[in-house]
Amino acid sequence: MKRKKFLQSSLTALLALTTALILPLTSCRSKTTPKTESTDTETNNGDDGVGIETIVINEKGELIITLTNGKVENAGVIVDKSAQTKLAYVVDQENGFVTIKGRGLCPDMNVVIPEELEGYPVTMIVASAFSNDLDLKSITIPDSITSIGYDAFKDCSGLTSVTIGNSVTSIGWGAFSGCSNLQYNEYDNGYYLGNASNPYVVLVKAKDTSITSCNIHEQTKIIYQSAFSGCTGLTSITIPNSVTSIGNEAFQGWSNLQYNEYDNGYYLGNASNPYVVLVKAKDKSITSCTIHEQTKFIYQSAFYDCSGLTSITIPNSVTSIGERAFRACTGLTSITIPNSVTSIGDMTFYWCTGLTSITIPNSVTNIGDYAFQYCSGLTSITIPDSVTSIGNSAFSGCSKLTSITIPDSVTSIGSYAFYYCSGLTSITIPNSVTSIGDWAFSGCSGLTSITYQGTKAQWNAINKGSAWDGNTGSYTIHCTDGTIPKE
Repeated sequence: MKRKKFLQSSLTALLALTTALILPLTSCRSKTTPKTESTDTETNNGDDGVGIETIVINEKGELIITLTNGKVENAGVIVDKSAQTKLAYVVDQENGFVTIKGRGLCPDMNVVIPEELEGYPVTMIVASAFSNDLDLKSITIPDSITSIGYDAFKDCSGLTSVTIGNSVTSIGWGAFSGCSNLQYNEYDNGYYLGNASNPYVVLVKAKDTSITSCNIHEQTKIIYQSAFSGCTGLTSITIPNSVTSIGNEAFQGWSNLQYNEYDNGYYLGNASNPYVVLVKAKDKSITSCTIHEQTKFIYQSAFYDCSGLTSITIPNSVTSIGERAFRACTGLTSITIPNSVTSIGDMTFYWCTGLTSITIPNSVTNIGDYAFQYCSGLTSITIPDSVTSIGNSAFSGCSKLTSITIPDSVTSIGSYAFYYCSGLTSITIPNSVTSIGDWAFSGCSGLTSITYQGTKAQWNAINKGSAWDGNTGSYTIHCTDGTIPKE
């Protein structure tokens, strides 16, 4: 009995001490927690002469105590190895990834984000995740992360070091704004963030606004939004072939910049490929344009308000069409998007009133907000199985659309997505859809039939926003197990 009381009191003290020492060290580190050992050099004996020889925390997080008589006691789990971090995060089991939402309860100011949590890869840092975290000093972003949301580190004034993995493809607006003490890597008039193997992953900003030229590093993947804002004297810039993403406003307001010209377009690039980015049309009066076969990007607003443009040829080399690229090109009647394009940006074809048909290729995964808003001449559109989300107001005001089939790859329909598509009489919605935004089909006065590829119970479980079906026709929902009349 004395020995049992001795062990119980010893275990209680050890658990308290070990928890205090171990948990802060394991709470916000990466996915592998090293084995931790502690050995008493002074034997602690109980009344029966039996003492503690060694203390070990095994790979399962269990406290293992070896006594001087050779007996081994298991005190149970004191370090939860399944919860590798106390960062705030969300596991999306259906799609198989994890998003980081902030520092949460992690006490460490030097945060190392793990590549994996609970068996799923960590792929995203959400918008405003670490915003206004004044205690944050450094952060290491692993190769598994592909997206950093807007304002992710906004106003983290104590942040001095950011390591960005090689897999990041997009960084939201204002992600590092207000990080006044952040240290950058410098190369030819540019400030960069990256990692040990590539310090130049992201060109964040110009060294200062007085620069006249910049040769972007050949390993750079992302040119950040507004990277050269205020650089009014800039006359020359070299963009390498390595670039995969260009942020909004990166090339705005450069009246002195020298471009490379090809068939009614102005380009930026490098010696081996002068046509990496189609920045803008030669002038607003052009009627046609054949984009160069080496072009990767059609930059934002490239053909904005070219109302006389009737013919455009986009080569298979293009991977990205920027926001507002063809906004108000009212003379365009049709356009072919090549299967190299993966995303249609916000307002890309906004107010293209002459556009009657368009085929979106299987390579596109996202249709941006307002992408086809007020395309009042559009009578048909094919949405491929590759698309997973339809943005807010994407087809709002397309009054001549009569029917549309949403593929089973889509999980969300944005707010106002088909707002006042008054000619729409039928729509097919797959059972993959989990949410329908506010006013999504409001004003579809001709709507009489919704074909839902799931059960009535599944339809009722969809998260439907405010007035999603306001001012619609007297439609009937046809489910696999029966019909539901409009309420």
